[in-house]
Amino acid sequence: MKAIGIALFIFVMIVFISSCKKLWPLNATFHGRITYECNGAPVQGMEVDIYRHFDTGREGSSKVGTAVTDNNGYYSLETKVKQEGSFRYYGLVTTARIDPKPPYFIIQGKSDEFYIDDDNVEMSTTITSYRMICFHIKNQNPFDNNDILYGVDQVSDQWHHTSTILGDEFLGSDVDTILVGFAYGDTVAIEYQYRKNNIFYTDAETIITACNDTVFVDLYY
Repeated sequence: MKAIGIALFIFVMIVFISSCKKLWPLNATFHGRITYECNGAPVQGMEVDIYRHFDTGREGSSKVGTAVTDNNGYYSLETKVKQEGSFRYYGLVTTARIDPKPPYFIIQGKSDEFYIDDDNVEMSTTITSYRMICFHIKNQNPFDNNDILYGVDQVSDQWHHTSTILGDEFLGSDVDTILVGFAYGDTVAIEYQYRKNNIFYTDAETIITACNDTVFVDLYY
């Protein structure tokens, strides 16, 4: 009986220690590279947030830490990771927090999932960006003071979902202005509606954007 009691005690201790170890912090290293999708160039000075997603009967997440990419787009973070619940995945969140700011476009943040439960986790990704478009908007003769352009939209898919590039309305006969808008993608389909000489029109055109550069577009109506 004494031997059975000792064996039972050892078994209980093993189970207890094993369960406790799951809560012990794990010394882990996270590293990878962030590049621009359009040309493969490194993203410099971007903050990336790392999260551990887990399941305790309910799904949850906790922030592991934040790293910053170097001049070649690489980041690295060594930290202790609390082993809460059962591991689901690590989330790598690219942010709009970037220094210095890119001169010709703004960043679109996103989150990627990596199913690597280890103490050395490589997580690399690419990011997309909104492209800068410089519009020269001009009302051409014949015109009158009731002419109006109702802004410019980007058509994003075959179902004709749109997003606003320029939300301004331009009223009058003497419209001749330059405005900057942001669009998404290498090829941007735009649509604009206007009233000219009391007749309503809808026009569309396609703009080829440039990676890391500004596109200039004449929009005459």
